[in-house]
Amino acid sequence: MAIASFTVSLATVLVASTVGAAGRRQAAHATRAAQRVGDARQQALSAREEWAAAVAVAGQAGEGAEREARAAFDRGESARIGNGEAAAPAYLEAASAYRALADRLGIRSLDLGGGVRMVLVRIEAGGFRMGSDQGDSDEMPVHDVRITKGFWLARTEVTQAQWEAVMGYNASQSEFYGGDLPVERVSWRDCQEFLRTLNARVGGALFRLPTEAEWEYACRAGGAADYCFGEAAGQLGDYAWYQGNAGGRTHPVGQRKPNSWGLFDMHGNVWEWCEDTWHDSYEGAPTDGSAWVEADSALRVVRGGSWYGDARRCRSACRLGGAPSGRSGYLGFRVARAP
Repeated sequence: MAIASFTVSLATVLVASTVGAAGRRQAAHATRAAQRVGDARQQALSAREEWAAAVAVAGQAGEGAEREARAAFDRGESARIGNGEAAAPAYLEAASAYRALADRLGIRSLDLGGGVRMVLVRIEAGGFRMGSDQGDSDEMPVHDVRITKGFWLARTEVTQAQWEAVMGYNASQSEFYGGDLPVERVSWRDCQEFLRTLNARVGGALFRLPTEAEWEYACRAGGAADYCFGEAAGQLGDYAWYQGNAGGRTHPVGQRKPNSWGLFDMHGNVWEWCEDTWHDSYEGAPTDGSAWVEADSALRVVRGGSWYGDARRCRSACRLGGAPSGRSGYLGFRVARAP
């Protein structure tokens, strides 16, 4: 009797243990499924928000452009309400569709947190003549460059608000304070730290400084004159903050006219760091738009001119070199992003 009772009890325990293990596996599966659905839904919501921000910048969305993306999101919502795992693929489809819509506009709007966004403009691949035969010797020889891969470029210089949203502090240690002012007093090395932090946040090595060739290509925006708008230096004040109109200080980004590709302050406000090391001329420069970097160069390239410089320094072809550890009230940057 004791043996039989023990056998029955043992069988009961084994059955209960099996049922308990199956229940735990089922619960773990349900938890993982819910997590996948939640993550996918957040991707879709973020992509939809980025698309809406891009539409606000571009000023148009296209008739019926959102229909398919919205339908995929709605399928995800319906499946989620029924606790269906089919929600995750639907949400991911919606996220992909919203990103494609933003890309079609040529605008991306990155959420940096705290209500701060960074807008990027799509720069398509293409060719141009780099340098100037009317400028300084370091702008020669004029040579053909073919940008072989499209890229994204920030619509404005990095602002103090954007820097603080990423880094947690304001780098501008001067009298020029304001969230919409360009961040300045940042060295080339400071910029690299900003980019490492930003890339860690987005989960990939996407963001970088533009190459010097990319910068000039984007500044010219299809033109070949001294400035993005033509040769007339008298019009520079419409497009740039420089010695002639800045009043001895930086100004909020995006207040002057953009170039024809929608980029602001490519002339003036603050000089902008590029990825390249400094060379005294373009002899031997790459022709594919890649960064020209040599280990024995002690300087990095800056472009665009600033509030402190005259009109000549703001020309599309003008270039200077700066120590990578150097900081000043007229040195800032804008970011590029891989396709």
